[in-house]
Amino acid sequence: MYFEYQSFRSFKVNTEPQFTINQNEGLNEEAEAESENPQKRLAYEMDMLKDPSTGKIPFDIRHKELSYVRELNQIERINIRSSAAGISQTNASPFVNFGPFNIGGRTRALAIDVTDENILIAGGISGGVWRSTDQGATWTRTTNFDQIPSVTTIVQDKRAGKTANWYYATGENIGNSVSETGAFYLGDGIYKSTDGGVSWSLLEGTATNSITTLGKFSLVNKIAIDYSNQTETEIYVAGLSKIYRTLDDFQTVTTVLGLPNTGVGNSADIAIATDGTVIASIPNKSSNGTNPEEGIFISPDGITWTSITLPAGWPSTFRRVELAFDPHDENFFYALGETFFYKYDRSTSTWTTLTDNINVNEESVQGFDAQGGYNLEVAVHPGNQNTVYVGGTNLLRSPNGFTTATDRKHIGGYTGTGTAGPYTNHHPDIHTLSFLPSDAKKMFTGSDGGIHKTNDNTASTVVWSSLNNGYVTSQFYTVDLYRGDRGDNQIIGGMQDNGTWALFQNDPTSSWIQAYGGDGAFSAISYNALYASAQEGQMGRFELVDNTYQASENISPSDDDEEFLFINPFIVDRVNQDRMYVAAKGKIYYTYDIRENPGKGEWEEINGTGITSQPVSALATSVQPEGVLYFGTTTGRLQKISNTKEITTVENISASNLPQNASITSIAVDPRDASRVFVTFGNYGIISVWMSEDGGQTWASISGNLEENANGSGNGSSVRSIEILPNGTSGEKVFVGTSTGLYMTSSLNGASTVWTQQAPNIIGNSIVNMVKVRPIDGKVIAATHGSGVFVGYYDTGFNPEINYSMTGENSAVLRANQSYNTGEGFGFKWFKDGEVITGQTGAELVVTATGTYKCEVTDQLGPVAFTNEVSFDFDVVASIDDPLQVDAQVSPNPSNGVFNVNLDAAYTTGFDYSIVSSNGNQVVTGKKEFYNTEERFQVNLSSMPDGLYILNVNNDKRRDVIKLLKQTN
Repeated sequence: MYFEYQSFRSFKVNTEPQFTINQNEGLNEEAEAESENPQKRLAYEMDMLKDPSTGKIPFDIRHKELSYVRELNQIERINIRSSAAGISQTNASPFVNFGPFNIGGRTRALAIDVTDENILIAGGISGGVWRSTDQGATWTRTTNFDQIPSVTTIVQDKRAGKTANWYYATGENIGNSVSETGAFYLGDGIYKSTDGGVSWSLLEGTATNSITTLGKFSLVNKIAIDYSNQTETEIYVAGLSKIYRTLDDFQTVTTVLGLPNTGVGNSADIAIATDGTVIASIPNKSSNGTNPEEGIFISPDGITWTSITLPAGWPSTFRRVELAFDPHDENFFYALGETFFYKYDRSTSTWTTLTDNINVNEESVQGFDAQGGYNLEVAVHPGNQNTVYVGGTNLLRSPNGFTTATDRKHIGGYTGTGTAGPYTNHHPDIHTLSFLPSDAKKMFTGSDGGIHKTNDNTASTVVWSSLNNGYVTSQFYTVDLYRGDRGDNQIIGGMQDNGTWALFQNDPTSSWIQAYGGDGAFSAISYNALYASAQEGQMGRFELVDNTYQASENISPSDDDEEFLFINPFIVDRVNQDRMYVAAKGKIYYTYDIRENPGKGEWEEINGTGITSQPVSALATSVQPEGVLYFGTTTGRLQKISNTKEITTVENISASNLPQNASITSIAVDPRDASRVFVTFGNYGIISVWMSEDGGQTWASISGNLEENANGSGNGSSVRSIEILPNGTSGEKVFVGTSTGLYMTSSLNGASTVWTQQAPNIIGNSIVNMVKVRPIDGKVIAATHGSGVFVGYYDTGFNPEINYSMTGENSAVLRANQSYNTGEGFGFKWFKDGEVITGQTGAELVVTATGTYKCEVTDQLGPVAFTNEVSFDFDVVASIDDPLQVDAQVSPNPSNGVFNVNLDAAYTTGFDYSIVSSNGNQVVTGKKEFYNTEERFQVNLSSMPDGLYILNVNNDKRRDVIKLLKQTN
């Protein structure tokens, strides 16, 4: 059957496949085995955030930047009210949190309400406070998005008449002394609830008012209440090398231990016995100055302290030490450090060493590994004095207080088999334990994977269940979506210590599916594959086969960790989606065909200009025209390759007015014009957002009101990501993800650009590490570090695009946008060199002829627009021996007109087929309902002129592109 082009085109709406993922357990184990390195993670963040002029992250910058944002938003509200036009940008649909519903983030604080043990209150280290009234079946966030979210410890006042009062502290020191280079997850004081954790207010006396020095409560490890004091509210706080005490809700605070200590400090700890006896630890890994108070101390009243002589074997310098009384006999307490474990008897003033029995181990997957004090917990079972739990990367249990090693049991964290991978329904890196008062066998853990529960913590094999049921505290580094199709629901993202996961449903409560382990890093979705990575350049590809993403082997270009950043960027080319570029130190690895699953030694390299030791930190490719690659480094160097099809030179496009020695966090290229490029820098104290309209020859700031001061100084946000959403052929919405939320502008005006915070009551001031957009339907995704992923849609112009993949040296498949939305289908008209290609009205086009191609896409809703153009320069094909994707037997070939084709068994359920001539015109199209592999599919081209033809055969399981050469002579 032959077709001529008709002006009428039907609108097609596709049914979105139901995807799933088949993991490669070997890949996951490799990623998990390398995942435990909090120090490298912090070094990565430090380089991205530090003020280049000081080398430090400004102290208390979180509080200061939030104050600036509140002031900024107030000004914007006034401006909007006073102007009918205003500058407020609204989105077509509100942002919705898409979880992950089933994945929790790093949790150091967890407590059970003494008045109702169905009430749990927990805190994510960057996700705020959450409350459950049904023992973790559901959760509600109870802190506001403008409150400091770095929850480190939480406590309830359990005294009669006081139980509605709760306190939480902020600021994570992660078990390491705060270096002179600055602080990381700084907090800003103590928060209080007087309604059982339903709402919270900052206790003003605890806030820090300096941006150059640490306050008492900038970094807090523990907050505790002396319940024996019935007349006063006696609260203790373990901060940096000091213990603080208050009797009046922090209106006045006294330093009761560590007063002479100087320096930045170490994470102290505190525990209180039922009679009011207080014990404390003050480490000395970071110097506490001359004549310091450091070690282990005891006090009968929290005022007068006695230093306890440390036992033989206790290290001369030590980091964080966690303390726990034995609730059955408070003459005893335990002290757990990074590499040691002791029990102290107050009645005899003697220590018992238990270190040898916890299997201190540098291998995170087995034994006890505190990771420098990052994860450290010890507790005695409330129902059995001899049962003791120790938490590091793993959770260990002993039935005899770890007096022997043989009875030690591995009950959580990693598998316990010596291989990487989490214990079933549990997660590594244990931070806190809580026991149900009515049944101490029921235990809850807080870890880097959120909250988990067991109904029997004494069982031979402890069984856990996840309570991450809407406890959305996951910490995303990256996110991606498939840009090709309207209504496509695929999302993939990498999370801190939780691996890379994907969501395939348009349902916020749907469970995400894991693809890759380790610290989830950059990810991507192309026309036929998912890509995931873990810390320091580990990478995996998942090819789409029958709606299942099948894992390949490791595709990392190198096994040298030092070549890559902790969270290392890679990108799929926006137009030719089989090209991939991977950032490395001083260079970029690339491949022209990622379908070959290249591994170590199988990638090509692009060496940058003058950046030998500088890690590449951001990359972006162009759409119109294709083939322009921009990349930048952690030291602020910008480079450009003008033609990735034939790489000959790398151009340095760094300009003198750009920030120096600052980390480039993101690059975005206008899909309509490769010369319009946007760049962000993540560091504080600099101008953060820049734009070039001439391909990088000149640069201008568009930071505008994102900066407090025009020169970038002050309390402006750290900018992590930038994306451009075109509004048809002119105009755009530009988005930036920052440390204080998501911002957008639709009116670029140089240094006077006005940015407006988006979804202030939904995303709020969450740290947005990455933003991604889809031009065809205005979809915007914001990935946060602590509050999961948010999805919204914006009204925008009609912006169709095409991408392609090569099917041989002289053929390619072009793909236009498709639609999965009912009533919003697309119609297609393809062009070659400006002329309509007869008969080509589908979303895909097979091309075998040299020329420039584009597609006119008509939206069922009304708009019509052209896509970007793609050009091919094919060699003349005159033989069937020239390379092409050939997965079928054809005889004869060449033929004088009749070809017999044997197809794969995947086609037995039927298939669609089309034949395209060498000039790109579709000459035959049809559908076969059934196919028997013992028969041959016959193609008759007897009436067609001699030449090369391409037979395209496909169904929902398979696609084949077959070359047919007709020769009558």
